[in-house]
Amino acid sequence: MTNKILIALFICLTLLSCAKEDIEVKNVVMAYNKMIAEALSKPDFRVMEYFTSTRELLRIEAYITYLKKDRKLMVSDLKKIEFAETDVSKGRDKAAVKTLEDWTFYYIDEKTRQPITKEENISYENTYHMIKEGGHWVVDKIDIKEK
Repeated sequence: MTNKILIALFICLTLLSCAKEDIEVKNVVMAYNKMIAEALSKPDFRVMEYFTSTRELLRIEAYITYLKKDRKLMVSDLKKIEFAETDVSKGRDKAAVKTLEDWTFYYIDEKTRQPITKEENISYENTYHMIKEGGHWVVDKIDIKEK
């Protein structure tokens, strides 16, 4: 009887731990999306440092540099997000989060901050690949698929 109780307790603790990790990685995805919108409209890639690996941060920096070269910035808004799948590795040091996302965006002039394009709607199926760095989850890479 004691063994069954211990096994049941172990299973409960394992499930709670997995649920906690799922919530943490989903929260990072939400924070990443909020901050990427800010980074692209400011433009300042450094606001992403806490949420990204060096590799992902360099990708964001390159995109912002590309926008600034054209003297434009992006204003975007996440309208809807659905979490399709969350997979945290057994070692709890890697994770993948699949989402379905609906965004609106438009470009503004870097100096005047006036719109230079019309607002557009776009939908994505994204997979966020995450790693643990410094004791917390960060986005290391995103597989982006436009729907």
